[in-house]
Amino acid sequence: MKYLALFLIIFFSLSSSAQDCTPELLAQKPGTWKAGMKGSTPNVSVADLVKEKAVLANIHQMISNGYNPMGCQVTYSNAFSGAYPGSGKNWVADNFCYNMYILRYLCDQQSSDKSKYYVDISTTTTATINANVFWS
Repeated sequence: MKYLALFLIIFFSLSSSAQDCTPELLAQKPGTWKAGMKGSTPNVSVADLVKEKAVLANIHQMISNGYNPMGCQVTYSNAFSGAYPGSGKNWVADNFCYNMYILRYLCDQQSSDKSKYYVDISTTTTATINANVFWS
């Protein structure tokens, strides 16, 4: 009987300490920054690419210093695009951009451990900062 009582006490103390995963709890979890895929660099000169990468690194530093994500992973990447020969466009400067993709934390319903979560695999929540380009 002593062993049964001890087993029940241990069992209930362990099960009460485990919390179920909820969207509300995940929204309070500190987020992370993750570098995404490296952008391609077609027709960009080496000298310009070095300058453009420095600008985008400064943009990332400014944003990551001022924004602490919560309940998500922010995947960021850069894209570079030089002038295309034969395109009929005479660009004065290359356009390049900094992209952020906000991927939510989601509860893992397939796991037997109800505190498990995973990072969303796609999102419509994005932010892009373009340089040397105007969209109309």
